Amino acid sequence: MTVLKTYKSPWIICFISLVICCILVYYPILGNDFLTAWDDQWMVMNKYSYCWNADNFWNIVTEFYYGQYSPLNQIMYTILYKIFKETPAAFHATSLFLHISNSLMVFLLITLLPTLFLQVPGTILYAPLTLEL
Repeated sequence: MTVLKTYKSPWIICFISLVICCILVYYPILGNDFLTAWDDQWMVMNKYSYCWNADNFWNIVTEFYYGQYSPLNQIMYTILYKIFKETPAAFHATSLFLHISNSLMVFLLITLLPTLFLQVPGTILYAPLTLEL
């Protein structure tokens, strides 16, 4: 990660700017309720969300629910319900955190991709020379 070390302060400024932009754009969701005519009532608040035990965990990772198989989402919803009950702000804040995290990862990927593409051809050309017969 020499790229990160070389350009440390612009990276920090970009990261902070990206986080601030995401928060400014999406902060209104924190005051919203669950949607009643969308998927919140069957995807977020469903029969798996209300109970956290081994049987429920097994059902989450092995069963489809309304044609959906999303165990990581459901485990997150179940943990959030266990801690915050039916508080929409907690669910929305978690979604905001995940969105910010994904935005930062995409930023890193786009920024580091040119460096990786420059290193890969050299590695491909050099690798056969290091093989022992």
